[in-house]
Amino acid sequence: MRIRSIRTWIIILLSAIIIITIVAPNKKVEVLQKEEAGNIHATSTQTTASTSIDPNIHFLIEDEVVTINTENIPILYSLLSTSQNIHLTKNKMSLQKVEPLDTYLLSFNCQKSCSYMIINMTKDMESMLLADYVKFKKYYVSPNRDKVLFVFHQKGYDKTIVFGLNEWKQIKYTTLQEVTEPLNIQDIQWLDNKSYELSLSTTTQTVIYEEMKEE
Repeated sequence: MRIRSIRTWIIILLSAIIIITIVAPNKKVEVLQKEEAGNIHATSTQTTASTSIDPNIHFLIEDEVVTINTENIPILYSLLSTSQNIHLTKNKMSLQKVEPLDTYLLSFNCQKSCSYMIINMTKDMESMLLADYVKFKKYYVSPNRDKVLFVFHQKGYDKTIVFGLNEWKQIKYTTLQEVTEPLNIQDIQWLDNKSYELSLSTTTQTVIYEEMKEE
C-alpha cells in the first residue's frame, strides 16, 4: 500500500510539472503579444505625429515675406505630403512677382526643368497650373493689364501661354501665318489687348497671333 501511495504521488507530481511547462510559455507568449501590441500602437502614434507637416511656404521677395498656404493648393500640399525631405522640396521652389500686383509665378518640382503655377494672393490663394517640364524665360503684360503672356522653353523650342487674369484661365491665340519650327523667340510685343507679335531669332520673320473667339 505504501509503494502504491508513493507511485500515486509521483504521478501527481509529474502531471503538475507537465501542466506548468505547457501553461507557463503560453502565458509568456500572451504577455509578449500584449507588449508587442502596445509597441505597435506607440509606433503608429509616432508615425502619425511625424507625418504632420507645416503647410506654409515662405518666400522673401523685395524685402517682403510672402507666405503660401499649400492647404489651399492641392497640388502643392500633395507634393509636400509625399516628399521624403520636405525642407529640400520647399527650398527647390521659387516665387516671383508678376505685375499686376498680388499675382505670382511659382516654380516647383524642379529637376532639370520645373512645373509652373500662377497664384493670386487676393483671391483666397487662387491658383492655376500653367506648364510642366519647362524652363521659364520671360513674361509680357497686355496693354489693359488683364492678360499675361508667358514664354517657356521646352526641348529646344519656345512656347507661349496667355493667361487671362479676369477670367482666370488660359486664353487661346492663333495665327494664319506659316510658323518656322522649332519656334525660337527673340522678342514679343503686344499690338493691342487681343493680339501680339513674335520676332523669331532664327529668321527675320515676324508672326502675329490673335485671340481666338469663343464659340
